[in-house]
Amino acid sequence: MNLVVLIMPTSLGTYNNSLSSSFKDCRSLQEINFPASMTGISQLNSTFQNCTNLKKVTFPTSMNSVGDIQNCFNSCRSLISLSPIDVSN
Repeated sequence: MNLVVLIMPTSLGTYNNSLSSSFKDCRSLQEINFPASMTGISQLNSTFQNCTNLKKVTFPTSMNSVGDIQNCFNSCRSLISLSPIDVSN
């Protein structure tokens, strides 16, 4: 199966503890959308590492807490849009 667009389900809840390495090496993945209800994620370690065709990641404006992101977007050579996390706080 070639996953191209991933729309994270609302069943993830408002806060998810970890998505570490969940989509690592998924080279067909091009777009990811997190649900509007999500307010935070504690770990994104290597979650999208080596997703070489990933172009767009959309976090909800309600997301106010993102923990460890070490290597999260390593080798995501096609990434052109990472939005709309507000870092003003």
